[in-house]
Formats: sequence, structure tokens, C-alpha cells
Amino acid sequence: MDTLNKLVRQQFSEYHISPLSGGGTNAVYVLERGGSRSVLKVAMVSNRNASVERECLRILEESRTVPRLFQNFILAERIGLHMEFISGKTLLEHIQENLEAANNGAIYDIFSSLGRLLAEIHSANIADCSQLRKIELEEPPSKPFIDNRLHKRSIELFSELSGTFARRASLLHGDFGYHNVIRDTSGNDRLIDWELAGIGDPRTDMANVLFWTHLHFPDIAHECGRRFVEAYLERREEECNPEIIHRFVIFQVWRIIEMVTDDFPAPVKSEWNRRLAWAINHDFY
Repeated sequence: MDTLNKLVRQQFSEYHISPLSGGGTNAVYVLERGGSRSVLKVAMVSNRNASVERECLRILEESRTVPRLFQNFILAERIGLHMEFISGKTLLEHIQENLEAANNGAIYDIFSSLGRLLAEIHSANIADCSQLRKIELEEPPSKPFIDNRLHKRSIELFSELSGTFARRASLLHGDFGYHNVIRDTSGNDRLIDWELAGIGDPRTDMANVLFWTHLHFPDIAHECGRRFVEAYLERREEECNPEIIHRFVIFQVWRIIEMVTDDFPAPVKSEWNRRLAWAINHDFY
């Protein structure tokens, strides 16, 4: 890491550089020059994920829904992305502030905004997206920490999606939600962190929002979800009945479970078994 920091300072010697703490998959820096700020992300784990983010920012460069990409380069065999700094708070921060103020109406408006934003993202032209992975419907793998009965039930739910899955493929964020949207100082919602993006069924992104909302905000989740889905459907047509939404939630939960490996701590593996059991028996929409 010290070597990387030195290389970054050499590459951007005219900037004041402040490292930020990240999730471990990227080294992230704020660059300041002449009173303006920008962000530098350098891939620490996967150049593949960095190239995915670069491609998504290119696809959406004409919109104001994502940060502008200024340049990309190779630094110590790692992909670096120099991009716009988005000044503002995440929608999760706005939700938490309004929860403390007991302002549910403002929270519902945020979820409507999320629906409109996602519909715009899913309407992007994907004719030239050969570099992006396809997110396909595949039988969930057996995991030693997942109860066999839950695994079998998941396979049944997956099979019920086969006739409707990805009839109209879209650009997917892969981890869409209020935690990855920043409302900038002009009031525009900007979607960040595209490393998990791909091409697939748009209801996968919708399901991610509903899963985490019901997990974290159970008292208001149904109304939040209703506002989110209705705002989306006002701008983009999709089949979104409760049964289909539920199956896509299970599909998305398995996408997360597949990233949980045997060397994860036992409490983490046990928690995802619990969450899968809860999701299978929960009404999300």
C-alpha cells in the first residue's frame, strides 16, 4: 500500500491527496486542486471489476445519473479511475435523518425518487456492452452453511422464473440501493460504485432494494416498496406482481450468498442462512 500511495502522489503531484477508508476492494483518494475535488479509485482486488465500472460510466456519460469519468489508466498493473467527486449525502443518510424526525412522508418521496432513477438507468442503450458480464438464471449452488431444505426450495422458486427471466435485458447496477445513491447539492440523485454491474433482468435490481428495505426498515417497508415500484412502473413497463418480485428477491439473495465463501466467519454464514429462511417466507410487495 505504501508503494501505491507513492505512485499515486507521483502521478498526481499537482494535487493535494487524501486517502479515504474503503471496503478493501479499492484504494480511494480525494484529489484537491484549485478549490475543486475529484476522486481516484485504484483496483486492489480485481481489475475486472474496475473495468466494469469504467464501462458503465462510459455508457451513462451523457446522463447526470453517475459521476463523470475524467480518465482511466494503469498504475502498478492496477486500473485507476479518476472521476467526479459528488458532494452530498447518500439517500441512506437522508432516510435515517427523516426516521429520527418521524418524517415518513419524506422517506416515501425518497423511495419514489429511487424508482425513477432506476427506471432511467434501466432504459440506457446497451447495444455496445460486450464487456459486461451477463447475469443469468442458474440453479443456486449447494453451500455447506445453507440448510438443504432452503436450497431445495430456492431451486423450485428459480424454476418458476425461467419463463419470464430477462425477456428484456437491461443494464444492471448489481447493488442498487439507497446506500449507493448520493443526492448532490443541486438535488440530483447520482448512482456510484458500479463494480458488480452486468446485463440481465431489471427486476434483479428492484429486488435488491426491496430485500434490504424490508430487512432494515420493517415498519415502513411495504409503503416504501410500493412507492418505489410504482414510481419505476410509471416510467418503464415490467411484470411486477408479488409472486414474481418474491422470486427475484430469492434470486438476488443467492447472488449475495454466492460471494460468501467457506473462510468467512461462522456467524456471517449462519446469518445468511437465517436471512434466506426469512426471505423465503416473507412478503416483499
